[in-house]
Amino acid sequence: MIFIFILIFGLSFLYLSIRNVSHCKVRVFPFLKGSWGQCTVGSLVGLAFLLGTFACFLFRKSFVATAGQAFFAVWLCEALLIFVCFGVFRLCRRGVRGRPIGVLALQRASRVLLVLSVVVSVVFLIVGGIRSNTYKVIEADIRLGNGGKSFTGVFLSDIHVDPIFNRSKLERFAAQMDSLHPDFIFLGGDIADMHSNDLLSEGYGPLFLRIASAAKSGAFAVSGNHESYMTRSDSDPIGFMTSSGWTFLSDSTTCTELACISGRIDHQLARAMGVSRKGILELAPKDSSRCWLMLDHQPKGLWNSDENPVQNVRLPDFAMSGHTHDGQFFPGTVIINWVWKLAYGLGRLDGIPWLVSSGFGNWGPGVRIGSTTEIWILHFSY
Repeated sequence: MIFIFILIFGLSFLYLSIRNVSHCKVRVFPFLKGSWGQCTVGSLVGLAFLLGTFACFLFRKSFVATAGQAFFAVWLCEALLIFVCFGVFRLCRRGVRGRPIGVLALQRASRVLLVLSVVVSVVFLIVGGIRSNTYKVIEADIRLGNGGKSFTGVFLSDIHVDPIFNRSKLERFAAQMDSLHPDFIFLGGDIADMHSNDLLSEGYGPLFLRIASAAKSGAFAVSGNHESYMTRSDSDPIGFMTSSGWTFLSDSTTCTELACISGRIDHQLARAMGVSRKGILELAPKDSSRCWLMLDHQPKGLWNSDENPVQNVRLPDFAMSGHTHDGQFFPGTVIINWVWKLAYGLGRLDGIPWLVSSGFGNWGPGVRIGSTTEIWILHFSY
């Protein structure tokens, strides 16, 4: 809900700012008399940007609309930053000089800033797009005890397969897993922004099956908030993953010879389904001799909003999340650290070690500026 209010404010502010590029009036509605049929050129330009944004977000199933959404998602962020900075400058200037900036000067400045916002967005799309087509491999030693047992897990999250997704990137990952053969592969949600039928028709089933088959002890996945969106569209992302060889954990725990793994249903999917997320006590494995790993798409911590933390109970030994994208591109890469207590990397939440990945793919624009796409190779010992 907060995001919706921020989006409405941002779009309204941009519209009012873009209106200033021209105050010349043109007749748009000939059937209306007088000034009622007229609009300023600036208003039409601003309206064109807003309508383009809404159209691409509403009809994003096609390649063209998805590409348009990528542009407008970047442009909204960069244009808002540019025009807000200009607004602050105007306020400071008026405070010093005691009068507002002239109409002609405002028009010239607004035109320059609009062009600048488009140029910056295009540069971000080109440079950030090139960077997002590769992924970084990060290795980490996770010591959970001194029992002399060890295993390897690969964690990735937020693949976000969509009509403009770079399939070759996922194929490179599959080839890497074929050679690595980890004990586990963990997927932290937000698998695709395409209908499950489209995933099957475009041949993603065998590719996900190939990845799952590379794990010696199992490939495990959980839902993300985008699984909630796709489920509302009559898609079956869980069924797609299950048929592709993955064990889908939805508020459930399973134990293998090496470890016990719990997967939590995403907060938004739980609300959409009208169910309550199980608590930690319900998910805890009975076998205490094996380490306990937890997958939860959003790094909100162990406890649900309606439950109080319980002392002196067994907690997961290690947790993994995605969702944040580490802000994906500037200025989100800065803002994200104000939104999440642990926005990226290895840290601690609710007293346990926690990993938040920036994700393997991207939502909306395939752009990475100030963040990277990645996988984590985790060497566990306990």
